[in-house]
Amino acid sequence: MKEYKFSPRNVPILHKFNAKELLEGKSKISLDLGLSKEKVEITDESFIIRGIKVVKSVLERIAKDKQNNVFFVFKDHVVKALFFDKAVYKLRLVAPNTAPTLEINGIHMHRIKGITPWEDARSKVVAAGIGEGDKVLDICTGLGYTAIHAWKVSKNEVITVEKDKNVLELAELNPWSRELAKKEIKIYLAKAEDFVKTLEEESFDIVLHDPPREALARELYSRAFYRELYRVLKHEGKVLHYVGEPKRRAMDFLLATAKRLKQAGFETKILRNIKCVLAEKV
Repeated sequence: MKEYKFSPRNVPILHKFNAKELLEGKSKISLDLGLSKEKVEITDESFIIRGIKVVKSVLERIAKDKQNNVFFVFKDHVVKALFFDKAVYKLRLVAPNTAPTLEINGIHMHRIKGITPWEDARSKVVAAGIGEGDKVLDICTGLGYTAIHAWKVSKNEVITVEKDKNVLELAELNPWSRELAKKEIKIYLAKAEDFVKTLEEESFDIVLHDPPREALARELYSRAFYRELYRVLKHEGKVLHYVGEPKRRAMDFLLATAKRLKQAGFETKILRNIKCVLAEKV
C-alpha cells in the first residue's frame, strides 16, 4: 500500500483565550496552541496576524465562543476548524496552550476528563512499555499524538494507519501534529483490517491499538483482527488496546475485550486507570 505524504500547514490559530488577550491589548501571543509566541500588530479596529488583517468584530465573536472552537486564520477568511464529509470533523480546544482533541460527530477521540489529549497519548505509550529500538505499529492514527510519542521513545520506525483522509487533512492543520512529518513515522491511508494482512509475520515489538468505540468499528474488536495482531508481533511483543467506557453499562467492555484477546492467543492484563487492555504474545 502507498505511504501517505503528511504535509503540515502552518496556519495561525485563534480561540476564545488568545482572542481575549488581543482585545485586552496583549500583542505577543501564541497562535499555535502554546508551542510558541509571536507578535501581532494591533490597530484601532483590526489586528494584523502574519500579514493578514482580522477586524475587531471577528475577534469579539471568537472571544464570546462557548463551544471551545478552534479557528483557522486564512488569507481571505477566518473559519472554524470544522470539516463536513458524511460526518462532522472538528478540532476542539481542551485548554488554552495544549493539544486539541479531535471530535467526529460530537464524539471526542481522546480522554479529556482530568487529562489532556497529549498526556493521554503519552500515558498509553508508557503503559505499553515501549523501549528504545522497538518497532511500533500504531493503529488509527487520528491526530497522531500516540505515533509521535512512540517515535520519541523508540527512536525507531513507527508505522501508523488511518482510514479517513479527512482526519489526516485536519491533522495537517494542527500544530501539535506536525511531527508526523518525521521520516521515521510512516503513515498509510487504508482500512486497518486490510492493512495488517499485508504486514510480515513477527515484524513488530509493540502494537498501539486505539480504535473508535466498538459500535463504530466492530471489525477492529474481532477475534480475527486480534489474530492478525498476534501474527505480526514478535515473541513477547505487546498490544496496548484502548477500549474506553462505552455507555452500555450492562457489559464490561474491558473484560469482554480481554476475553477475545485471550481467545486469539494473548495473555492479558486490564488497566482500568487508562481504560486499556495490555496483551502479550507468549
